[in-house]
Amino acid sequence: MPDVGDFRYYDEWDLWSAGRGSLGTEPEIHDHVRRVFAIQTAMSAPLLAPTRLLHSAQSSTSQHAYEIARIAMEEGRGRDVWVSVVGDTHFWSAGNELDAHMGLLDQLEPAGWLLTVARPQNSWPSVVSPTEVAGLMRTVFALSKEYEVIIGHGDLQALPAVAAGATTVGTGWDVRQRICAYPDYASRDGGSDGGRWFERRTLEILLGALMPNEYSVLLDQDLSRAERLTQGIIASGPGNVFSHHARTLTSIIEELNLLTGKARVDRYRDRLQAARAEWVEVQRITGCTSAASQWIDPLLAGVDQFVVDEGW
Repeated sequence: MPDVGDFRYYDEWDLWSAGRGSLGTEPEIHDHVRRVFAIQTAMSAPLLAPTRLLHSAQSSTSQHAYEIARIAMEEGRGRDVWVSVVGDTHFWSAGNELDAHMGLLDQLEPAGWLLTVARPQNSWPSVVSPTEVAGLMRTVFALSKEYEVIIGHGDLQALPAVAAGATTVGTGWDVRQRICAYPDYASRDGGSDGGRWFERRTLEILLGALMPNEYSVLLDQDLSRAERLTQGIIASGPGNVFSHHARTLTSIIEELNLLTGKARVDRYRDRLQAARAEWVEVQRITGCTSAASQWIDPLLAGVDQFVVDEGW
């Protein structure tokens, strides 16, 4: 990633025989993959192939990412190996080039997929492109017909991918677990890891979140609305706030996982449209700045593009 430099914990692992990141030759790739798989096996974790960040779906870097995945499948020696694909907005918006790259990877027949969108900013909600949303949905829809697909660092903004067939998304108590952002891997001053509880309150019906003071205003001004949008009242305290957030994501994903195909996408689209209508009054009451224009509109536009592309 650009400006990456926080290697304090990463360098505790013996991942390289040569210098960190040395993947220039096939023997170096084999060596790195073996070391990664040895650690994963010792942890009794599934085997997950390493990869490279992609800015383009048709480039020397994307070809290199394919070679890493291919060698990982060889090193798996018949065991189940998952493949990672990590790309920025441009990558996931690449249309036919994206389809060609994923089609090549799909021929490797991995046990499952971990897909991630990398972003230049760590704001939440992220700045999302409708073409990126449609591209990720199209990829998930194709892959999930045969394999399990997980969206890493996805959180609420990866729910379109769940609608397309992903089984679950990555989240966390720290915003860095909800967004895969370049600044979060930069060098840190003073040895601090910068970890902190993320205390925005997640409202299920809104498919979004409010700042603590905004949520307090909503409780004070319209308690019944707050209870309905939140599906109950969120208890104070960072641990409770995150537990509620995780339960909210689980509830939405479990609902979508009961459906398949067009019905699954239609159900999520209905949720987006309902959320968009609710945000109008919530924004009036609380004065919040992040509303439907950030939480809903780009996702809904991406879902609509996907629906058109599929001829539904």
